[in-house]
Amino acid sequence: MKSEKETTKKGHTYVQWAAGIIANSIAFTYAMQACWISPVAKVLQSKSSPTGAPLSDSTLGWVASALPITAFVFVPIFSFLADKYGRKTSILIMAVPQTLCWVLKLYFASTTSLVIARVCSGIAAGGCFNVVPMYNKEISQDNMRGAMGSLLIVACNMGILIIFALGAYVEYYTVLYIVAGIPVLTFILMLKCPESPGYLVKIGKYDEALQTLAFLRGLDEDDKSIQNEVNEMKKDDEFYKTMPPLSMIVILKDRAWRKAFIIAALMNCVQTLSGNFALVSYGVNILKASGVDLDAELMTLTFPAVMLAGSFLAMVAMERVGRKVLLLAAYLVSAASLAAVGVVMQQPPGSVPAWLLLAAILGSMVAFSCGVMPVPYIVMSELFNIQIRATLMGFVAAQGWGLSFALLAAFAPITAAFGMYANFYFFAAVQLLGFAAVLVLMPETRGKSIEQLETELKIK
Repeated sequence: MKSEKETTKKGHTYVQWAAGIIANSIAFTYAMQACWISPVAKVLQSKSSPTGAPLSDSTLGWVASALPITAFVFVPIFSFLADKYGRKTSILIMAVPQTLCWVLKLYFASTTSLVIARVCSGIAAGGCFNVVPMYNKEISQDNMRGAMGSLLIVACNMGILIIFALGAYVEYYTVLYIVAGIPVLTFILMLKCPESPGYLVKIGKYDEALQTLAFLRGLDEDDKSIQNEVNEMKKDDEFYKTMPPLSMIVILKDRAWRKAFIIAALMNCVQTLSGNFALVSYGVNILKASGVDLDAELMTLTFPAVMLAGSFLAMVAMERVGRKVLLLAAYLVSAASLAAVGVVMQQPPGSVPAWLLLAAILGSMVAFSCGVMPVPYIVMSELFNIQIRATLMGFVAAQGWGLSFALLAAFAPITAAFGMYANFYFFAAVQLLGFAAVLVLMPETRGKSIEQLETELKIK
């Protein structure tokens, strides 16, 4: 007779990785569409602009601002869709406006079409940072939640690097032809991906949830680990169905859920006010103003390349050092780097070694990509149980988009009144506040069940 150890099937993770990569290609396209305007700004503002006339700075600003405004509006819509029709269906829906965005730019070149295209990208962005992290968490086994969750940021940074590289060296319309098919491919491949097992349990499709979970883990349906995992989800689902409808007021009355929401909102706020957008947008100008003579196009590509390296580092470190330690370290490095940028900007050009400013900028970007950006999305998906996940992640994502728009609107006036260095001192101070808040409030989430985390939040 064979022992239980001999007859137990080991399973695999490649289906989880494949589904995760396909789902996160939505974030890849989002990043390309969000940053597309930067490398093509010179073309759009030239006499040979595809729109027929050069775009002014103010017009370009209005085109750019359409994305965060639209995303803010569509966050609650995608939260509803994710709970009503599923995570997979919501991701499929996102691919449609992403495709329209590229098509409009290809075949209807005008200022109006650019705004509409930007709105289309904003529609998908409204679900990118709440639905995709949910899907990542719900299809992955416990020992790879951190690495799987980091895929979102890897995809974003890869998209930024590729669109900047294409924009720098490839003709305007050729770029659009190259990237237009990516969301179509995402849609086709996503049709083959499984729905989240947790969502299937939530809507009562227990047999399908069992089959899906076994498929994702590479195990048989009668495997004990698969049976136990589905039974745990069923037990949680039956418990929450005995409760009154979970409105936001009801959710916030629960001590554990309220604290989880506060932690998530704080992390999201610190993430938005990390100064990364300012460094990506103005980093080359800051270096030149400080007397650093470097090739502008080379530095434009160096920044996203460094962020991509940071996001790969996050994938490796997330499960080894834990979410809390990684985030605390990232906040400290980010605060020190941003403060150094502010100090150097106040010095006369050439009075500070060029490498110091460059190191400070790159240090901030690595900290952002390694911890400040990815950790909050992973922790949020782990702190919120499946019954409240879509609602609370939607609220936090909406807060982030609203704050992003406010920051874009306030950055130029603050720079004009106090100097650009003042922004970086502010960003550094926010990172230190984030460090203190996470140190005191946030539990380590690595390897813990939602029941363990909720118990910790109730007594902490």
